[in-house]
Amino acid sequence: MSIGEYLRNPPASRGGDIRRFGPATRWVHRTTGLLFGVCLATAAILYLPALALLFGRRPLIMSIHLYCGLALPVPALLGWLTRGFRRDTTELNRFTAPDGAWLRARLLPFSEERRARQAGPAWARSGTPSSTARRGAGGHDQGPLTVGGKFNAGQKLYAAVVAGSILVFLGTGLVMYLGQDLHIPDRYRTGASFVHDLLAFGIFFTVCGHLWMASRDPVARAGMRTGYVPRWWARTEHPHWAALAPEDLDDDVPLASNGADQDSTALP
Repeated sequence: MSIGEYLRNPPASRGGDIRRFGPATRWVHRTTGLLFGVCLATAAILYLPALALLFGRRPLIMSIHLYCGLALPVPALLGWLTRGFRRDTTELNRFTAPDGAWLRARLLPFSEERRARQAGPAWARSGTPSSTARRGAGGHDQGPLTVGGKFNAGQKLYAAVVAGSILVFLGTGLVMYLGQDLHIPDRYRTGASFVHDLLAFGIFFTVCGHLWMASRDPVARAGMRTGYVPRWWARTEHPHWAALAPEDLDDDVPLASNGADQDSTALP
C-alpha cells in the first residue's frame, strides 16, 4: 500500500496511529496561519505599486491589514487555556543537546547526514510505510539524525521566530498607526516602519520555507490536519517522543475559572 492510499484512510481505520496534535494546537496553527497569510497579502498590496493599482480600495486594505495584525496573538492566547497547547509550547521552548546535533547535521554543508536527507525523508524515498522506510542512504538507520522530543530543532526555531515576529509586528505597527496621534518623534516612526517592512520580507521567505518543508512530508501534513500520525512515522522522525507517547491524549481541556483543570469541557 502506498503512502497516499494509507493516508486516505481515516485514522480510526488505519490502526497503529498515535495522537500528535490535539484540537487546540491544530486550531491555533490554522488560524494563525490564516491571519499571517492575510497580513502578508495585504502588506504586498500596500507596499507594491502595481498591486495597489490593481486592487485599489487602499483604506479597506489598510483596515484589513490592521485588524488581522492585531488579532495575530489571539489564537495562541486562547489556545493557552488548554493543557495540550501548553504542553506543546513548553516542548517547543526547550532546546537540548540533541537539538544542537540536529542543526549541525543539517546546516554543515558537507556533512554526510545532510547529503542523506537532501532527497527528503527516507520513508518518502521508499514510498511505502514499511520497515525499510526507516533506512537512509546505504541502508543506515536514520535514528541518530532525528533524536529529540516531539519537535525537531528546526520546528522549534521556526516557532520562536514566528512568536517573536508577532510581538515585533504589533509593536512597530502600533507605533506607525498611532505615532502621529501620540506625538511620537518622526525618527522613531521611521525606524518602526523600516523594521516592520524588513521583518515582513524575512517572514515571507520564512513562511515559504515552512510551506516547502511541509510539502515534502505528506504524513506530517496529515498529522496537523487530523491530529494523528502513524507510529512507524513517529519512530522514524521523532523516535524519543514515539517511545513515550501514549496511544491517545485527550488533553485539550481549558482552565477553570479558579485555575484548576476541568475534564468535562474542551476547546473546539
